Amino acid sequence: MYSYYSLIILIFILAGLAAAIWNGRNIIQKNKSKNWPRTDGHIFYKTTTLQGKEKSDIYFNYTVDETKYEQKIEPDAGEETMPGFEAHFKKQYPDGDKITVYYDKNAPENTQFSVGASTEDKLIFGISVGAILLGLYAINV
Repeated sequence: MYSYYSLIILIFILAGLAAAIWNGRNIIQKNKSKNWPRTDGHIFYKTTTLQGKEKSDIYFNYTVDETKYEQKIEPDAGEETMPGFEAHFKKQYPDGDKITVYYDKNAPENTQFSVGASTEDKLIFGISVGAILLGLYAINV
């Protein structure tokens, strides 16, 4: 029966290791954008009517080397069905609001509003490392 517990703990350690590696790669990839140049952009909305309902699509524009770019802001997964998302976004970013846009100097159409790894990424990495250490402690007890 002791070997079953060891197997479960070993799987726990391997899951923590896999999560740490996967999230560590994400953190490294996201931190590459810390050196991206930035420019000012502006939020604007395009309203469309579909089946009697008005819907505003959210866009932003910015200029890099005298070339104007315009991109649509797509909601994250789950946000597009969130009640009041559009009103919340419009309240946070009114039409014409100025924002900072970070862009890849090799491909200016590749943009972000914040650079570097997020707090969530770092937290998940820390939890993964904690799971590994906890598993190593449990296997030695």
